[in-house]
Amino acid sequence: MKNLKLFREVPLLLRLNSDDETFRFSALDIERNRLFFLSSHNFIYTSHLSSFHQKQAWSNNNSSLSTTHAIVDFEPDDTVTSFDYLMEKEALLLGTSNGHLLLFDVDANVTQVVGNVDGGVNCISLSPDGEVIAVVTGFGQVLVMTHDWDLLYEISLLDDDEAEGHHVSKD
Repeated sequence: MKNLKLFREVPLLLRLNSDDETFRFSALDIERNRLFFLSSHNFIYTSHLSSFHQKQAWSNNNSSLSTTHAIVDFEPDDTVTSFDYLMEKEALLLGTSNGHLLLFDVDANVTQVVGNVDGGVNCISLSPDGEVIAVVTGFGQVLVMTHDWDLLYEISLLDDDEAEGHHVSKD
């Protein structure tokens, strides 16, 4: 990809809660200039960024960007496997290894279970306009739904022989 160029590099200097904590996922809210990070300790960090259009907004002197964090509670054996920002809901969408689909409202610091998928969530992907969500399950199914959680269709990523014995249920 020789046509890609680095526009700007901005050090965030985020402070984590412990030395053994690492970042696992990130997402961007472009409308409100926020970056979200999910850590290995299930903390969600929010960093508010200055606009690209403001003069000097990204200067080297702007090394202390405002940062807040919240914690999301999970079952002890559950981990986040996918993480993205859902602009239509103004919330983060999290998928877990136990199959939970969670909606985390960053402003209200509230988590809501919006669904459960047998086999766990391997990946969540949003359409460019945010109107459609695809969820890849641990059983090799792709569930395509609206951002209001209405299932449009599901397809298998596996051959018929491989798919035998796998069952997907939707809440």
